Amino acid sequence: MSQIKLQAFIADVTALKQGSRFYHPSISIDDRFGRDTSVKGLINYLRGHFVAAQPMTLSDAVAHCVAPTDNRIVKYMPAIERLVACWGRAAPYPAIAASTDARNRAMWKFAVALRNWPLGLLAALPSWNDLEADAADAFAFGHHLGPGYLLRVLNPPNPPLDITARSLLLRAGLAPPVAITHDRGYIARLGLTQAQLNRMRGRSILDVACGGALFGAEMAVEFGCPTDGMDLNAIHVPAAIAEGQRRYARSMMYLKMLKDLGTAAVAVTPDWSGALIDRLVAHLPATLAHYAANLPQAGNILAAPVAFQLAANAIRAGGWDYTTCMYLLCYFNNADQTTAVLNMCSVTARTVLLFSGGGLVANPQLGYNQAAVQAAYPNCRIDVINAQTHHIHMQ
Repeated sequence: MSQIKLQAFIADVTALKQGSRFYHPSISIDDRFGRDTSVKGLINYLRGHFVAAQPMTLSDAVAHCVAPTDNRIVKYMPAIERLVACWGRAAPYPAIAASTDARNRAMWKFAVALRNWPLGLLAALPSWNDLEADAADAFAFGHHLGPGYLLRVLNPPNPPLDITARSLLLRAGLAPPVAITHDRGYIARLGLTQAQLNRMRGRSILDVACGGALFGAEMAVEFGCPTDGMDLNAIHVPAAIAEGQRRYARSMMYLKMLKDLGTAAVAVTPDWSGALIDRLVAHLPATLAHYAANLPQAGNILAAPVAFQLAANAIRAGGWDYTTCMYLLCYFNNADQTTAVLNMCSVTARTVLLFSGGGLVANPQLGYNQAAVQAAYPNCRIDVINAQTHHIHMQ
């Protein structure tokens, strides 16, 4: 059966070759797919393994090509997709279906991006077909991804405790942001620009009430920032890490797929984020590994000032250049907001970046005592981006 599938694949790529300017009908199949031709390595692999064929992914198949990054592979991606759907599986070779050049190129870029995926992260490996099924509807993709939390911890007699997570571009539950929800990632809610992110490069960051956020891992891997997380419920985060890895990998590859298909507007991301998406995808394995190896520390942002500073000093002596806080202060009254903001300022050398949160909560806007902060830190400057987002510059 596998030999029949191999023959069908060769016929498939031959037909695709006929449509290209490199085809010449008088040469044999082995000459036509010569030593330096893009799919020759894959054909040789299939010829050597059809007796005990094993399932493979798009990335596996492209990795067997002579030069996986050779864009001449693009024209063969429909055949490679069909091969992957049946090779090593109890399924016949699929019927030929039309595909556009944009789709073929996006598939190839998807496969190339994941071709060296670590074995230890196989559970988080995204599938092109799963992602493409929701290519026109980012809300549906997020719904299929999972709820707006990574882990729900039963906490009787109190309500369940949700371990949430966001990233630079992804909203709660590490899903792509969409127009019909107001939940957004760090860039959108903290009002960060490309220039501001670049200024943070190499600077230390504390992320308060981070939950299972990927932001710290992204900033560490992509921007070289020493990062730490602090969360009152940090003890529960390790149980959510595997789910966070799975969702982040799928959502970032989804954003890349949309970008490469030319349909980035299906999700809500900054106009300048295309290059950032490519860089984050290129570093996916490193980011996921950093995420698992650098868990948040327990800390209470409402502790008395001396106690808070002692706890912070135990995490990183000397404090941080930047402190971020997302979707926390909306749950505090104004007095507690003031305590929390003063504590954050006490361990920050450059800027405190705040987003209160919003929705059906007691205090959706930032209502901390700005005069008290200004009195405690006379040289600071408070930039009010909007009612929910403030930047407190300490210098």
